[in-house]
Amino acid sequence: MNRAQLLDVATRYVAWLNKNPSDAGTVATIMARNITHIVPYPGATPTFEGSVEFMKSLHTAFPDVRFTILNRCADEVESSVTVQLSVVGTHEGYAFRLMSPIMVGPGLALKGRGRRLTPSVLL
Repeated sequence: MNRAQLLDVATRYVAWLNKNPSDAGTVATIMARNITHIVPYPGATPTFEGSVEFMKSLHTAFPDVRFTILNRCADEVESSVTVQLSVVGTHEGYAFRLMSPIMVGPGLALKGRGRRLTPSVLL
């Protein structure tokens, strides 16, 4: 893929992250159904279905979550994109069925509080 195509995939992926409810049909246009994540989402199986379930769970815990692209860097040789995101949402419950309040961390068990994260994601 060229740079423009890589950046387009990253932009469409972030749009899917923002879609509530998340659905398999939308992400299937940018993610292979036979994918195995090298680093799976926390509490999720490292599969296509695990990705969809993770986002459904995240949207349940943070119904107003918004992912915003801050920076993108495309590597045409490796056919990858690194995306720095801002993630903002109001916590309404546990995001991951396998996590306890202790695993979530101090303060995250409190509902109704806004959260802001700035992760970097390699796609």
